[in-house]
Amino acid sequence: MEKALHKLHNLLNSQLHDKRNVSRTIVNVVNTVVRCKAGVSESFLSVFNTISHYEDVKYFFLVALRTEIMKSEHNAKFLKNSFDLLKAIPAPNVESRELLFSYEEAASLHNEMRYSGTLHIFSQCWVNFVRNKLPPSLHCECLLWIDKHVLPVVDCPLYFTDFVISSFAMGFPLNAAALGSLKHLILSCNISYPKLYAAMYNLLQPEIFKLSFRLHFYSVLDTFMHSTHLPTYLVAAFIKKLSRLSLRAPLDSCIILLGLIRNWLIRHPACQFLANRQDEQLQITNDPYNVDELNPQLSNAMQSYLWEIQTLKCHYNEQVANMANFVQQPLPSKEVPLIMESAMVDRVFNKSLLRFDGDLAAVCDPPEQLFNLKI
Repeated sequence: MEKALHKLHNLLNSQLHDKRNVSRTIVNVVNTVVRCKAGVSESFLSVFNTISHYEDVKYFFLVALRTEIMKSEHNAKFLKNSFDLLKAIPAPNVESRELLFSYEEAASLHNEMRYSGTLHIFSQCWVNFVRNKLPPSLHCECLLWIDKHVLPVVDCPLYFTDFVISSFAMGFPLNAAALGSLKHLILSCNISYPKLYAAMYNLLQPEIFKLSFRLHFYSVLDTFMHSTHLPTYLVAAFIKKLSRLSLRAPLDSCIILLGLIRNWLIRHPACQFLANRQDEQLQITNDPYNVDELNPQLSNAMQSYLWEIQTLKCHYNEQVANMANFVQQPLPSKEVPLIMESAMVDRVFNKSLLRFDGDLAAVCDPPEQLFNLKI
């Protein structure tokens, strides 16, 4: 990587006026970076980020990367380095056409590096990259990246359809990571996915609480539930499933799940019977809801009620207990904005500490021995 960094510094310090010299130098830099066993260093990315917005640098790096990616199969290190370099190259900007170097053939070069051409090469780089067999961790990271930074800007998002749909069918956690990209293709490209909501329903397992991108997952899930044409039994099944999961959820996820359930009840008034049902014969012990049923239509959620939320009214955390009170109060006419942020856990924990003054004793009397066994 030091070799690539040295070449990059030489490129910045040179006075190049021929596009062939610039292109040749950048090709050497890319060849060194993608084959570096130590990976792409922070020092290289720091220098590269200062010049990556220039259209000539962006163009030549994309052309060189496309050539490397389109070669035969690659190992995991090559794919990781290529991914890190691709992430560092911003998408072409139609308003920014500034060049780093002064070229003798500047007029013809501007035409060659026009926005549509650079965007097409940018799209080709990513399309050819996702055609490789990616390691699971890199596969998951790639799905999250293209959802936010690639699909909204490429010239034809449909080129990613096979990659996204095949990823969604691979099982957890790839299906959870692919949900955001699938949402983009459905909403922007009007593709269809059979039994999508059944697949999403089966994604709702305790394992989602371990996802590093769980906040993004909750946000995408909420977007899918915005449709007003969803059948009542389906929305009721999702609400009941989240209610059951909230009993096992960590603090940050529990607060978000309660917020989602409350907003879904407001968004879909036909499901408010789940919170208002008064049936003395319906108890926790004979709840007809089948949490293991894969088909939401057969889960018996329509015959159940939200006893889980009533249970959370006794939660140790004051914020959770207060949020759970919506089951016994009239729901507002408008949804309550739900803030999803990674700092939520620390903020809630620090707030709970303010209730205690002075020192907190762990035990009443100091122990005299490790075990006190009477035999």
